Amino acid sequence: MTDSLDVYNENGGKKSRPGFLTVLGILSFITIGANILITIVQFATGRPSEDAVLEQRVELTKVVNEMHDTGMDSFAKFFEQAIALNEEINANFYLALTVSLITYLVGLIGVIFMWKAKRLGFHLYIFYCLLALGGIYIYASAANVSSLSLILGGVFSAIFIFMYSRNLHWMTR
Repeated sequence: MTDSLDVYNENGGKKSRPGFLTVLGILSFITIGANILITIVQFATGRPSEDAVLEQRVELTKVVNEMHDTGMDSFAKFFEQAIALNEEINANFYLALTVSLITYLVGLIGVIFMWKAKRLGFHLYIFYCLLALGGIYIYASAANVSSLSLILGGVFSAIFIFMYSRNLHWMTR
């Protein structure tokens, strides 16, 4: 009986998983797995208290004021957006966690499929990256989403998509 993880080449010989794909897969399993665990813990602990939200707002407002005082207005705007976004996330707490959990599960399934040499996993991973970038708009307004965070997320997603694409030749199904 053959193992479902085995991939065979045209001559019937078993092809081994490329080392680069193994490294990418392990990195993705660790990152996505940690995010899934964090999200589950957040579900279990529930919405932050009003006092905790207020305390966080006060601390971020202090940072914003210090940045305005030192002339770092663009960084201050970034933190002002973070304050507003944090309030929207808290207002839509369980929706935000649900979207996050679904996003991470799509990514995990995509990586598992690529690990098993299924090309469908690569396409699921691309969908995961797009969902990770755009899913926030389900529960937050565009005015509160930082362009910098979208650009950085997009760059990292593009890099990982490119690195995974280098292994498509190994994925036969």
